[in-house]
Amino acid sequence: MDDKELMVQANYIRTVVRKANRKFDKMLRDQVDPYGLTGPQVRILKELVEHPGLSTKDLCSRLHMTHSTVSGIADRLEKNQLVVRRKDEQDKRYIRIYVTDAVKSFVDDGIHDFVSSPLMEHLSQLSDIERELIIMGMKVLNKLSDSIK
Repeated sequence: MDDKELMVQANYIRTVVRKANRKFDKMLRDQVDPYGLTGPQVRILKELVEHPGLSTKDLCSRLHMTHSTVSGIADRLEKNQLVVRRKDEQDKRYIRIYVTDAVKSFVDDGIHDFVSSPLMEHLSQLSDIERELIIMGMKVLNKLSDSIK
């Protein structure tokens, strides 16, 4: 394969990823706006529900966000009483972040699935083979993404 064909493929991948990202962001915004939350806030809350007691550094790594972004979002979530920060029991130098009981009950009621529902609706319109091809392609794209410094 020559460089020109690789350039066309690289541009196509970049364009499709950018387009999909914009559409996913809009879907998420449409779902969380009634709750007064932003997409990044929901991502952090979801991560903390699934992995209670993460540090800011942990969240940065898991969500591929900068420290200042995660810290600012955590500040706002704490101000809105959606998360609490506590010193680590074993090492007081570390601060751990936990969701509040209000968030836990929100999640326990199954409302957190609303974020995935629109995508699930679109995926359900595809055949099993089409969904499997998407997953296979996403795994390759993820591997490619991990190789980029």
